[in-house]
Amino acid sequence: MTTKTTHLPELGHAEILMDHWRGLFVSVLRNADKSDASWKARLDTLDVLGLTEFREPSRIKPKTIEFDHSRLEDPAYRRMLIRKLKAPRPPKWVFHKLRIDREKIHEDHYAHQVSTLLSWRFTNIVLSEVESNSATMLLLTKLDVDTLTRCLDKFQRNTINGENVGHEIVRFAVEVAIDRNETLNHHLAEIARVGAEERARLSAEMRPVIEKTLADFEASSNAIMESVRQDADVYIEKMRIRSALQSARTQKVLDECAPDHDPEASFRHAVKMREMEAREERRRNWRAMPFYLRFLPHTAVAAGLSALFFFMEVGESRTTPWEALQNLAGWLA
Repeated sequence: MTTKTTHLPELGHAEILMDHWRGLFVSVLRNADKSDASWKARLDTLDVLGLTEFREPSRIKPKTIEFDHSRLEDPAYRRMLIRKLKAPRPPKWVFHKLRIDREKIHEDHYAHQVSTLLSWRFTNIVLSEVESNSATMLLLTKLDVDTLTRCLDKFQRNTINGENVGHEIVRFAVEVAIDRNETLNHHLAEIARVGAEERARLSAEMRPVIEKTLADFEASSNAIMESVRQDADVYIEKMRIRSALQSARTQKVLDECAPDHDPEASFRHAVKMREMEAREERRRNWRAMPFYLRFLPHTAVAAGLSALFFFMEVGESRTTPWEALQNLAGWLA
């Protein structure tokens, strides 16, 4: 198997780093064999960085396409030649993917072989753009298991290189130095203690303010909620009345559209209702007329009765009802 090593430093430096990184990869793989999730995550990071991908020249040689210059004028021959040229041909490289057996990773011989391949790929990727006399080479010799684990989890295939790995080594070393610095840790603890005391004091001072604010907020919230409840009750009552009216209108429509079991009775009822509505209409129209128009028929009737009473002559004696009444009153007297 081969890989691109155009910018690879001198072989001696690469062999030194590979020998150092071989043990690191063994430790990384064995540390990942704690659970199924951690093992799967570690294999995914190796695949993402391309450490498990290898290639070698293809052993299948493509068949040489020969053609006859004298037959190029023949359309059938040209079509046949085009089909040969467009037919799939074996690739120049054959790609392989390293399969790591989890059950055999604790065997020294198997782990040594796998880590050798991984460290070789890691060396080709990381040292591809690093000069042999570069200070980065010195940093790369300080790579340890923890830093390698961080690099595998942090970088992608397009971001991992010698310079970034060197920066990560320095960053991790600084973090470790800070964590182990007793003076700094003492001052940090003192700052945390003073901060805790100040937070406690501030909490004690702010407690009455917070309680008053909460009480005011609760009072205003209760007033708002009471107003909202009243508005909701009014709205619900309006909706109930509206729903009842809608139900009544719906029931009326359903009653009107319901099939009639007794058409004659329905017809009589409809006639009575129309007559009743006509009478009510006449009464409304009569009440809407002016008073003198409504009083005029009564006046005409009274005038007619008076004329009949005083001037109509009845019987052979040609006596009016008024005269007859006067004669009766004189006879009784």
